[in-house]
Amino acid sequence: LDVVVVGGGPAGLALAAALGEAAARRLSVMVVDATLDKRWPANYGVWMHELEASGYGDCTMNKWPKTAVFMSKSDEKLSLDIPYGRVDRDALKARLLSECAQSGVEVRAGTVERMDESRLEFTELHIRKGSGSNAECARARLVVDATGHALKFIQFEEKHNPGYQAAYGIECRAPGHGFPLDEMVLMDYRDAHMRASREDRELAQKVPLFLYAMPLDGDHLFVEETSLIATPPVSFELLKTQLYRRLDHMGVRVTSVSEEEFCLIPMGGSMPRLDQRILAFGGAAGFVHPATGYSLTRTLNRARETASDIVREMLSSSTSSKPDEVSVRLWQRTWTPERQRQRDFLLFGGDLLQKISLDPLREFFYAFFNLPVELWSDFLAFGLLAPTERLEYGVRMFFLTSNRVRVELVREAMLNGGLSFWLSVLPLGFNAVPKERRPMAPGFRKTPD
Repeated sequence: LDVVVVGGGPAGLALAAALGEAAARRLSVMVVDATLDKRWPANYGVWMHELEASGYGDCTMNKWPKTAVFMSKSDEKLSLDIPYGRVDRDALKARLLSECAQSGVEVRAGTVERMDESRLEFTELHIRKGSGSNAECARARLVVDATGHALKFIQFEEKHNPGYQAAYGIECRAPGHGFPLDEMVLMDYRDAHMRASREDRELAQKVPLFLYAMPLDGDHLFVEETSLIATPPVSFELLKTQLYRRLDHMGVRVTSVSEEEFCLIPMGGSMPRLDQRILAFGGAAGFVHPATGYSLTRTLNRARETASDIVREMLSSSTSSKPDEVSVRLWQRTWTPERQRQRDFLLFGGDLLQKISLDPLREFFYAFFNLPVELWSDFLAFGLLAPTERLEYGVRMFFLTSNRVRVELVREAMLNGGLSFWLSVLPLGFNAVPKERRPMAPGFRKTPD
């Protein structure tokens, strides 16, 4: 085989489908996963302009024309006129599998137990279909790990020590829940339900949590209690307790639960080694936003670009080309110096957010969502690729936010930012890159309620 993609989640199937399209049957492509017949476990919420740019904008279950954020102790609301959607994971998976079939991609059910990289010409994969079956062998010129956060085959530059976003969610029946049906709640950091005792107030400050809410209709909701980023992660037990406590305080009565979600997303951590034979894509390659946890639309939007790079490399390389040389060139395209400096900047943001308590965290995000929409939207969408854009973002945030957040920003930059942070924002000649054209969000307005 020319290319084997390991992993049948959104990243693996998106890349396999894009490879099939780009290769036009000039390369043999296979995707392998043990759970191809099962539903993806995660719910995905996305900004609609980013999903539409990927070509999969029709794979949604629900859409809201507005999003809301609550960032103060009062009920003041920031209303964002930017459509948000809930991905129809079944429709998206079916669409990607159909695209794989149409372009000649082989889809195989099985678990890759190990890989043998001892041969110069190819990598050998040992694939087992079931617990009682014998392992089969497949040989590939290029292997791509798209198994998400399992990280079974990927090596890192140093010890991988990410932060974690944790969320406990339910899809439920809650008659007359009271949430406006034309908006979803992106972040509700209010803590009125945590003021009954000093212990509650201290816990709210020490472990900042927010509500993420999607009203599906007048009687049904998808809601999550979320810890944005923490090391170690916040327990699901605490998140579940706090979700029901918050809903009870809001007067939302849950009468039945149709689905529970336990979400744990590693964020940040070390860079994957760029000199290894196994290429990675999606979460395994570090595509998760280090400060927000978003990754789906970035992965979908990078699939065709990465597939084109792979196909170009595979077709231009002779069959005798060493897999190590091919994969190293592809790793360098995945993580260009510009992308690495962008990641350093986002890592700084993630490191800061997990160190500050609830009140400064609310002040940070209040300033964040009062930035020009192109700046905060680019930050969330892995934009700000040029150092001048990152510098503008940083300067505007510094002057918009509170004094205590400014103190935290300066302390983090001076004590922990290091050379990598300063290189990420200094507009030096070697740092300059042209501004990318990215999906643009609609306009922004603030509505106090």
